[in-house]
Amino acid sequence: MIGILSLGSGNVASIRNMFDRLDVQTASVREKDDLTGITTLLIPGVGAFDETASVIAQRGLSSVIKKFSRHSYVVGICLGMQLLLDESEEGSRRLPGLGIIPGVVKRIDEKWLPRVPNVGWDEITSAEDQTNDELTAILTRNRFYFSHSYVASPSSAKNVIAHASSSQKVIASIQSGKTLGFQFHPERSQRGGMELFDWLARRDENVNR
Repeated sequence: MIGILSLGSGNVASIRNMFDRLDVQTASVREKDDLTGITTLLIPGVGAFDETASVIAQRGLSSVIKKFSRHSYVVGICLGMQLLLDESEEGSRRLPGLGIIPGVVKRIDEKWLPRVPNVGWDEITSAEDQTNDELTAILTRNRFYFSHSYVASPSSAKNVIAHASSSQKVIASIQSGKTLGFQFHPERSQRGGMELFDWLARRDENVNR
């Protein structure tokens, strides 16, 4: 079963609607007990890093999600991807992220892109050492919608799957073990998003259709 972390922010409804169109059942995850029976956890991405990290910590989910990631799939979208890392430059409290993938989140430098925040459609280029698997093929043959002012900066280049075609500094996707992150918004990316969500559902052998 695919679970969607529901903390009162994020594009939860849009993500659920995309899976509904694929005839894939989802469940809301608000507390740690809601993870029972979940085999893929999606962390949506709209909001501020400190605020969302604080809610995750208050609900006792930080260590639970990190432990969950060792044996099950975790997928972060936009802010959700950034939360997979150790910390972010966003916010004044510098609250810790989930720490599943070593690294930090940095504000976009205006030297990298013509405007900040980075909003709009972009193509994706795979990292040089990535194999041409199905995920890479989906990412590189579609355009995806971005909306963000901060970018993930993993400690190791081995965790980078792809970057935005407009700037190699904008990491579009990261991975470590069963954990994946996407900086763009699949739920707002039409055909490409549907194709990616279908792949995520097929990857989860326990998904209910």
